[in-house]
Amino acid sequence: MRNLLTNLKTMRINYWQSFEENCFYHIYNRSNNKETIFRSDDNYKFFLKRWVEYLSPYFDTYSYALIPNHFHFTVKVHPVDDLFREAVTQEKTVAGLKFLEGTLALDEFLEDQMKRFLTSYAKAFNKQQNREGSVFQKRFKRVAARTGHHLLYLIAYHHHNPIHHKLVKNYDEWKYSSYLAFLSGASTKICRQEVLDLFFPGDRNKAVRDFVEYHRAFQLDKKMEFLMMED
Repeated sequence: MRNLLTNLKTMRINYWQSFEENCFYHIYNRSNNKETIFRSDDNYKFFLKRWVEYLSPYFDTYSYALIPNHFHFTVKVHPVDDLFREAVTQEKTVAGLKFLEGTLALDEFLEDQMKRFLTSYAKAFNKQQNREGSVFQKRFKRVAARTGHHLLYLIAYHHHNPIHHKLVKNYDEWKYSSYLAFLSGASTKICRQEVLDLFFPGDRNKAVRDFVEYHRAFQLDKKMEFLMMED
């Protein structure tokens, strides 16, 4: 086991893996020079609002965490069906038109859409803060989650991130992650049922119990912490 962990630690990770339909990804990026880019409650809310507007037609969101100078999302790419193509048509972008014509790959279209999302937030943030220049690092990162174990790990890792950065001590103390959405019955854009079914399908109470227990164990057992991508 020790040799396995050593080998995994030294593996090179491709941080710009291609988006494929029906696949899961860890998407993340940070600010330039670790500058604080979420300076108020409104900043966090606006960022999530823009995420829904720009990305929800193409991604299911399984988890997220917004930290003052970076963000993490776990997503599943939608199948390229009629609804997907209709959403692309509504974008009325050059990239969207090329994708519909078949001259632009899905990965390239989604990368363009992500850039549009980040630019939208950056422009609003710069205007609000009376600042100029880029806000985010040039290339956002995305790494595929190829196994169910990796998917569960990412969800817990995202929720643990505010604790990792010593912003809070407990999962439920941070308002800007998806953790609380899984304990609540309130309306949410998170794929709550799909995630809870990963823990205990068909029984919400048992699923929530196992969800909480998995996160507790994650916080206590850091043997696999090297799997945390750049945070």
